[in-house]
Amino acid sequence: MLPELLECHVALARDHGLVPVLPRTIRFAPDQDAYERAIHAIDAAGLALPDHFRGTLAVAPSEAADRYRALIASLPTGITHMALHCAASGDIEVITPQHAAWRMREYQLLADGSIRRWCGEVEVALIGYRAVQRLWSAHCATSRANSTSCSASTSDTA
Repeated sequence: MLPELLECHVALARDHGLVPVLPRTIRFAPDQDAYERAIHAIDAAGLALPDHFRGTLAVAPSEAADRYRALIASLPTGITHMALHCAASGDIEVITPQHAAWRMREYQLLADGSIRRWCGEVEVALIGYRAVQRLWSAHCATSRANSTSCSASTSDTA
């Protein structure tokens, strides 16, 4: 998350009652201190966030199955936000030819059930953002009923 967009991201989520896509731990935050302040503010408000982040593996199609299976088998305990960039064959080859092969392979692994099967093999429960959003919304509804805030401002803890 770019430091200049972090507060805007949190504010948009807060203003629209949505969960910000900010995992508690992330290895690639350009401004780690600002990121940690944002997470602390959200935690202090008692709001749900994913614990970890994993993303698309930009690997050759021949390596994709083994690499994704290994990634799933090595997931840490907690909720991991998995950001994939799947695309079916068609326009993607023209839009981003350098990324098309691995995006199409990701799509195939989801469509053929491989990812679901690998998650089942290692007892990884699949949830979507609807479940996380329900936790977030329930907290906000409770906060409103108690006349407290469900907001989390990154500047409050700076």
